[in-house]
Amino acid sequence: MYTQSVDMNFATQELKWAENPNYTSESEDIDADGHFPPQLLPIEIQNESYFCPPINTKYKNSLISKYVRRENTYSNKNIMKGRLTSQIRPEERDAAIYGMFSISVGSSLSHNTFAYATRLFDLLLKMSEISESDINIYAATCLFIATKLEDEGPIDYCELFSSFYGDVSVNSIVSCELRILSVLKFDLEVITPFSYLDLFLPEYYNQATPETNFTLKSITIACVYSLLLINCSMNYTSFEISQAVLEISQALIKKEKCISQSECHLKVIESLSVAFDIHGVLRPIFPQLEEYMLF
Repeated sequence: MYTQSVDMNFATQELKWAENPNYTSESEDIDADGHFPPQLLPIEIQNESYFCPPINTKYKNSLISKYVRRENTYSNKNIMKGRLTSQIRPEERDAAIYGMFSISVGSSLSHNTFAYATRLFDLLLKMSEISESDINIYAATCLFIATKLEDEGPIDYCELFSSFYGDVSVNSIVSCELRILSVLKFDLEVITPFSYLDLFLPEYYNQATPETNFTLKSITIACVYSLLLINCSMNYTSFEISQAVLEISQALIKKEKCISQSECHLKVIESLSVAFDIHGVLRPIFPQLEEYMLF
């Protein structure tokens, strides 16, 4: 069973730059404008046949400065400690992420999309055995899944990602997506959104006590679970839901009193809404929720 470890120092720093674009890491390698020396640039892909879209300089500086702040911490906390499951070398990972970065800049993908894609890619390196020959397929698929999560026209981008990598077909991206989702199913054995349902809606899990009261303690536990997932970003499929639940939990705690079950039901439904697109269709990255739709 896959288990996660929580590095709160890494979590705190990552959360700071995500919330505040002016935040800079403790590293002196990055200047006040968020720029960095040429030697800190990610390793370029040594293949001139790769399609590289035109680059928006302003967007590039904004995106890469945030990425490097996170990357400095990632390199120190993860790669140097040998916590990767895959046999991918650090330089191979850097090249793959640089490819993801180039396509994100050229396609004007949002900061969140690129962040989700890199987090998912790093998570897969820890959870799966990825070979050097498959690394481009996984990188392209992580971007594809991230565009789905952000509703950035994933179908159109799928063909673009395929053109960018050259040796990656659209069919291989779709097949890899299914493999990735299969790997992420093991997250159900860790903390997931269903842990929150257990806390907020205990009558669905314990029919013997359907009138269970929602206490400040149970709300606080849900809040802690949310913080763990947001900060360590280990459970990718739970990230958006945990953010919503955290906001709900904080609001309820401020009330300093128990609330009715019907009110809790409405709040949970509201938090689960992030798993659906604007047409009310369940996002493909949340397949497990189909088994838990109780409303």
